[in-house]
Amino acid sequence: MFGVLAVYQVMLPLLRESSDARIVNVSSGVGSLTTNADPAYSYHAFFGPIYPASKTALNAVTLAMVIELESTDIKVNLVSPGFTSTNLNGYAGTESVEDGSREVVRVFGALEHRRLDGGLIGDVERHIRAVIRGLRG
Repeated sequence: MFGVLAVYQVMLPLLRESSDARIVNVSSGVGSLTTNADPAYSYHAFFGPIYPASKTALNAVTLAMVIELESTDIKVNLVSPGFTSTNLNGYAGTESVEDGSREVVRVFGALEHRRLDGGLIGDVERHIRAVIRGLRG
């Protein structure tokens, strides 16, 4: 959570200079206070102070970014890749890493988005492969 804030603070001046700036934070459904407050929610008992609470905090910080930047053209998005099968959940997820990555890249708009220096970011599949390499270490 503190890393997200640190990167945001460092990058914000550059984002303000861009004609097509975008922030995409990756959250999770387990960070929803509304969902987790419902005793009927199947994962209600698993809400805890580490991963779920950190995603709740990320949701709140993202909302603060939206409010701070609402008078600018900077786009702020929060995306959940779904219940992605990773080592974090013992590979019990219902979504593949590829599908989870695809959603993040889709929201980012990598097909047509440009870097701050004006160069094209590149194709979505290349970015998905890079994300997967990073996840697999």
